[in-house]
Amino acid sequence: MIISSLSIVTPPDSGRQIQRAFRSLPSFVRLQTGCLACNVYQDLENPDTIVMEERWQTAKDLHRYIRSEHYRKVLELMELSTIAPEISFCEVAASEGLELIESIRS
Repeated sequence: MIISSLSIVTPPDSGRQIQRAFRSLPSFVRLQTGCLACNVYQDLENPDTIVMEERWQTAKDLHRYIRSEHYRKVLELMELSTIAPEISFCEVAASEGLELIESIRS
């Protein structure tokens, strides 16, 4: 699984407009082949910060999406950030849930 994380800081004068644009992205992204999840968050400590997280089944699926015309919208939104956007792509080899906490605490 590949996790893509993007964080931008919106300019004060156009923050709401950019937030609306980001909120429109997940419904389309979730329909793409290999997309496991796509969510957009607003930072509680800094409301001007927007984070978009995607989870992809394979790197091939993510690469296909990055080459798509739709991803151009993401790139355009990144350019509106008041500071350099933070973006990362992490390959996850293993994932555990509540069972890890239970095994450690028991």
